[in-house]
Amino acid sequence: MSDGRQQELGDASREAPRQGDDTSPLHPRVSMVLRRLQGLLEPALAAPPFWLQGEVGSLRRANNGAVYFDIVEVRRGKVQAKLRCQLWADTRQRLRAALGDEDLDTALQDGAEIGIRARVKLHPVHGLSLEVADINPHVTLGALEARRRKIIERLRAAGLMGENARRSKVPLLPRRVGLVASVDTAGYADFVQTLEASGYGIELLLADARVQGHEVEGSILRALTCLTRLRVELIVLIRGGGSRLDLAAMDSEGVARRIAHLDIPVWTGIGHEIDQSVLDLVAAQSFKTPTAVAEALVGRYEAQGEWLRTAEARLRTQTSLRLGPLRERLEEHQRRLRLAPGHALATARARAESCGRMLQQRVATLLAEQRGELGQQHALLSSRARGAVKLARLTNENRQKSLLKTVAR
Repeated sequence: MSDGRQQELGDASREAPRQGDDTSPLHPRVSMVLRRLQGLLEPALAAPPFWLQGEVGSLRRANNGAVYFDIVEVRRGKVQAKLRCQLWADTRQRLRAALGDEDLDTALQDGAEIGIRARVKLHPVHGLSLEVADINPHVTLGALEARRRKIIERLRAAGLMGENARRSKVPLLPRRVGLVASVDTAGYADFVQTLEASGYGIELLLADARVQGHEVEGSILRALTCLTRLRVELIVLIRGGGSRLDLAAMDSEGVARRIAHLDIPVWTGIGHEIDQSVLDLVAAQSFKTPTAVAEALVGRYEAQGEWLRTAEARLRTQTSLRLGPLRERLEEHQRRLRLAPGHALATARARAESCGRMLQQRVATLLAEQRGELGQQHALLSSRARGAVKLARLTNENRQKSLLKTVAR
């Protein structure tokens, strides 16, 4: 302020009331000072909007759509300067159409670095402030990228990169899968639709979480804790696509450290097309989109199914090769078995006939021998009988003669 204007303001502040005027104040009223200040600041108030950069603080959203916040300059943790800012509802609507909902909400967060184009305003009630006319998202993006790199450096220094993959093991066929997602997003719908279309019996346990805004970190941490208690076999964290500012919430150091120390494998499907988020770097495996995660999960089942089908075909081939000779041998044995009874019966019949003939011959021989012996015995008996008869006759004759002699005597 020039010396002339300082003198003018000083003169106004030294004006005293007239004698006898009891209603006049002892010093100038606030409105008078503001009018004088407005006159002194007329060049600045009439100047076109200008760009400035700082950190957002004391953010407050009004019901009418306006946003009030402080733009703060911080050095070494101390506030060096601060100005009040207001973003009116119509300007906010215009910026929302130009930048997008997520980018605007990401830039307007407490602690976010922001670049604004604003004009100076002096209000009789609200005092000196800045009226925001435009927002430069590249300032926020640059600050977020610098923050992201520092987080990655700290995680790498702590040895947490790849720690989740080392501490956990993904089952061959994860059946109990925990999902961290926002149910009202397209990413969630794509993920679930892909799993349902596969037809595999994957049990999905949902932990609804915020994936944008200042509540992201706390919401995801609560979801991870919940799924850990449910003893899932795999945790999937997904978020649909968006701009770099929109996806900056996935660079949370707190969530990254929690994932790194989990004994359950974590897969991420965050919509980065080029860069990887901090969560992608610490997870056991990362994918481009939620659909890609679901396809990878279904792919494990399809690959296992294909392996089983190939194994089945190989087993059939090996079985056929091994059982072919055995089948031929079995058929030969069956053929022989069918012919064996006939041969056995013929052999038995021939043997029986032979035995019969031998038996007949032996019987005939025995009968002839017996017949000869009987003839001899018969002849012997006949001879003996004749001798006995003859002897008896002689004896009778001798007795008769003796009797006759006796009688004659």
